[in-house]
Amino acid sequence: MEQAALIETNNEDNAIVDKVAETPELLEKVLRTPQASGVISMLVQQQLSHSGPLPMATEMEKYNSVIPNGADRIMKLAEKEQENRYSIPKWSLFLKGLGLVFAMISVSLVVWFCFELINKEQYGLSVTVMISVLVALAGVFAVGKVMLPKTDKTEE
Repeated sequence: MEQAALIETNNEDNAIVDKVAETPELLEKVLRTPQASGVISMLVQQQLSHSGPLPMATEMEKYNSVIPNGADRIMKLAEKEQENRYSIPKWSLFLKGLGLVFAMISVSLVVWFCFELINKEQYGLSVTVMISVLVALAGVFAVGKVMLPKTDKTEE
């Protein structure tokens, strides 16, 4: 008789375990009851990983509860950072273009000066100025190629 009751109890236990395994929310409800919290002590280790400039949404809610408008402030900070990150290449490109314009103006002025020297029959001086300017431009170009930092990520 006791054995039949024990088998029936085991079957009921297995049915309960199967039900909890199917719906884990039941286990959470049981663990939250005062009766279970005093009897059961459970160790849970959880590892979360996150990549990106913004915290996870749950963390944003926590910031909002601790700091007034914390989540909004973090979002504004990220947006400003993104604007700054995009404006740097634009500014660099503008400066390179401006440098090219000034270089063309300088070369044009030197060529005009050399032609003025030729008009005044200063042929030797004109040739000397033109060759000096060409050598200086070639030197600046060569030094600029050597001095520029490498931006190729594969070499790092």
